[in-house]
Amino acid sequence: MQAFALGGPKGPPSAPPTIPPIIINPFNRETPAPAIDPRLPPIGRPVMPPPGPRQRV
Repeated sequence: MQAFALGGPKGPPSAPPTIPPIIINPFNRETPAPAIDPRLPPIGRPVMPPPGPRQRV
């Protein structure tokens, strides 16, 4: 009776979701986007190292 209380016998394991196929269209003339991120210009002035120690007179 407990098997019926838990919903019956367990069925076969389900298959993992399939990956959709990649369709390559030879008639598409659009240029694909670059595969890398574009470089962003630096913000503000570059970081300078601290000055050396001062000499006492």
